[in-house]
Amino acid sequence: MMPKQSIDRALALVALGLIIVGCFLVLRPFLTAILWAAILAITLFPLYERLQARLPPVLASLLAVTLIALGMIAPFAIVGFEVADNAERLAAWIRG
Repeated sequence: MMPKQSIDRALALVALGLIIVGCFLVLRPFLTAILWAAILAITLFPLYERLQARLPPVLASLLAVTLIALGMIAPFAIVGFEVADNAERLAAWIRG
């Protein structure tokens, strides 16, 4: 017969395993976003440190977030404008 401590330890390990599997299943759709967030945080942290050395912390944070947002949104805005310009040409080509 197994001692009570061994049974408790085994049940705790099974519960921990189930919790880990459950967390993975919940986070699986977000793993790509989490990975990209980690990459951006690691690569842009030196920029934030330089800004923080020159500016008050609130301004450094605001400027860093603004620069990151512009860097993420600008390519989509440029592509959107190009698609809109070419949509007129495409419509004229289809009519012709």
